[in-house]
Amino acid sequence: MKQPTNYDKLPTIPVSGDSSLCHCGWPTMASVVRGCIPEGKRAVVVAECYPGVDLDEVRSGLDELADIAICAENALKSPEELAALLAPFLGDDPVFGKMVDPDLAAMGKMFDTAKTAQLRREIADARGHVLIYGTGAAYIAERWELLLYCDVTRWEIQQRQRRHKTANIGAQNASSSAAELYKRAYFFDWRVADAEKHCLHRAIDFYLDTNLAQVRKRFRVPTTGRHWPRQPGGRFGWCRSSTQGCGVGSGCASTSTCPATRQTSHGASIACRRRTACASASAI
Repeated sequence: MKQPTNYDKLPTIPVSGDSSLCHCGWPTMASVVRGCIPEGKRAVVVAECYPGVDLDEVRSGLDELADIAICAENALKSPEELAALLAPFLGDDPVFGKMVDPDLAAMGKMFDTAKTAQLRREIADARGHVLIYGTGAAYIAERWELLLYCDVTRWEIQQRQRRHKTANIGAQNASSSAAELYKRAYFFDWRVADAEKHCLHRAIDFYLDTNLAQVRKRFRVPTTGRHWPRQPGGRFGWCRSSTQGCGVGSGCASTSTCPATRQTSHGASIACRRRTACASASAI
């Protein structure tokens, strides 16, 4: 007799009973985000993407938001440089490897200094609505009016790897075997992306589920399980070193004491990637 199982094949996390917090499809998503961007003013919208997200789809889906769009991944180090950086951790074994050192699992380690400076100059000189998208978009932008996080599950990433529809960060290796793609993602890509997501998640304005092609859901954050009061423009901010949500233009109740903190343009402090350097690490 087959024993019943309590394994949940379709786990869910209740976010809210309010259906207005979730919308499907790029047109709806773009319309909602556009409503949060001040008309006639310069605004930077960041679409941070987990490795494996379809960047072309993100770019086309959010195209109407931007007067200029910049792909953050254009500033990555060359494939050869990244391969040399990761060689001690990946080795030659087809399966086994070593987790990257914590100091290497930082978004900035993947980017070329000169290319990054050039992109940041382009962003500073741009007028109108500027969209920065891709893995490392928040690192490149540094400051923004809206932060979107485009996510995808590990299982869907593996399916795309098997179909050769996605590559590793900065590697241009989509044609490699699924095993090679998975190994590098497991030991490097996902470590970097997870650390960045952990750093950013309380400052996310919109969360985008990008698992199903052409069908996208967005959730208005907060992602902390607490429902902060809605602020003007429908945006949420978070002060890492305080317990106060901060709205657009309202500033923060207090500022982080971390010397490497990045500041969003609406005042919310974003804790640095080097969490060991944060005096307010317990708030992360």
